[in-house]
Formats: sequence, structure tokens, C-alpha cells
Amino acid sequence: MKSLIKVSVLAAALALTAGCANTVMQDEMVDLQNRVSALETTVDSGNKAIAAAQSSADAAGRTAQQSQDCCDATNEKIDRMFKQSQSK
Repeated sequence: MKSLIKVSVLAAALALTAGCANTVMQDEMVDLQNRVSALETTVDSGNKAIAAAQSSADAAGRTAQQSQDCCDATNEKIDRMFKQSQSK
């Protein structure tokens, strides 16, 4: 009888321990899911910032190209005027 009580107490202790371990694992999984969600939000924000930076870089590139085209056209005009003055 005493051994039956000991076995019952041991079985109850094991069941409680297994239940606690399961609860701890579930808590850890919820924490992990929250961290993953936070990381996804951070990545999305980073991607938006990258897209905005790329857009700004593209606009700067277009502006630089327009400036270079204007400079080239001005240099051509100066060269033509210089050649005309030399030919007279």
C-alpha cells in the first residue's frame, strides 16, 4: 500500500513537471513569435527606407546627368565661338 502511494505521488509529480515544462515551452514559443514579429516590422521599415534612399539616389543621378548635359552644351558653344573668332 505504501509503495502504491509512493508510486502515485511520483506519477503526480512527473505529470506536474511535464505540465510545467510544456507551459514554459509555450511561453518561450510566444516570446519567440513576438520577437519574429518585431523583426519583420523592423525589416519592413528598413526596406521602405532603402526604397526611399534609392528613389533619392535616382533623382540625384538624373539631376547630375542634366547638369552634365548642360555643361557639355555650354562647352560646345564656347568652342564654336572660339573657332569662329579664330577664323575671322
